[in-house]
Amino acid sequence: MKIFQKLGSESSIVRDIADSSPKDLLSFKTLILGVSTWGIGEVQDDWLDFLSHYEELVLTGKKVAIFGLGDQESYPDTFADALGKLYEALEPKGCE
Repeated sequence: MKIFQKLGSESSIVRDIADSSPKDLLSFKTLILGVSTWGIGEVQDDWLDFLSHYEELVLTGKKVAIFGLGDQESYPDTFADALGKLYEALEPKGCE
């Protein structure tokens, strides 16, 4: 919510990935996507469901920022691994 508050409600929309489909990303020019890492480097379940329907998506020309969350105390070696997995999923889709 801090990012949303900084951008301002008139210029941004917050969506829960659990309530979104890959096609929803197409209606935006700029995306800020956040993902949390669970356990030992695992992507959160809602993101797994989302990415399983992501294959055909083309994001050419879209600007994308990503951020990750995780438990660095319990999992210092893998606490942001989901962020890397999200990057790997986005990178071949043509976005900047």
